[in-house]
Amino acid sequence: MVSQVLVKDFPEIRQAVRITARKNVVFEKPGSNDPIYETIFGADSNIFKVFTFPLVAGNPDNALNDINTLVISKKNRAQIF
Repeated sequence: MVSQVLVKDFPEIRQAVRITARKNVVFEKPGSNDPIYETIFGADSNIFKVFTFPLVAGNPDNALNDINTLVISKKNRAQIF
């Protein structure tokens, strides 16, 4: 991975994070025929060591350490169904 090579080869780079976006991911709300289209982001587990995000709950030190884990922003929390 490029991020690991950058950290290894350039000592001035202390952390590197990969962030990817997927636009127009379709979610279905129970009881509604209208799909919800959202952009979701994927990131390395060290994202909270590089950037600061206010978490509604959870510990940023281990929030994304396990497979199939996620973090939901306060902005989108109201849309959980």
